[in-house]
Amino acid sequence: MTKDQILAMKPGRELDALVAENVFGWGKDKVYHELKMVRQDLSYLPHYSTEIRSILSVMARMQISVICSEDGWYAVVTDDIIHRHSREHKYKEVYGKHWALADNIPEAICKAALCAVIAKEES
Repeated sequence: MTKDQILAMKPGRELDALVAENVFGWGKDKVYHELKMVRQDLSYLPHYSTEIRSILSVMARMQISVICSEDGWYAVVTDDIIHRHSREHKYKEVYGKHWALADNIPEAICKAALCAVIAKEES
């Protein structure tokens, strides 16, 4: 999956499942597969992309910061932020390699986390 595909996703159970599998490692063991076969409705899966209380664990695990802007909510993975200072121009620039913009906080965090995980797997 590419960054563009991740950013194009809508909040919902598919995005929640991707976060559980890629960020928390669900689906990599037999227990998850058995649960998935028994519970086709995915009711046991946290609502990462739509509920603030569910997304807090993702924020903590991935060290994600959220910033409100005119465009929506930016989520940035802070463990890979690059700081650049310039004494001549007296400014500081901050760049995050893995970030996402969305209309709500949980969606932005999910997408930023997935972008970071997938990029790290590719390298």
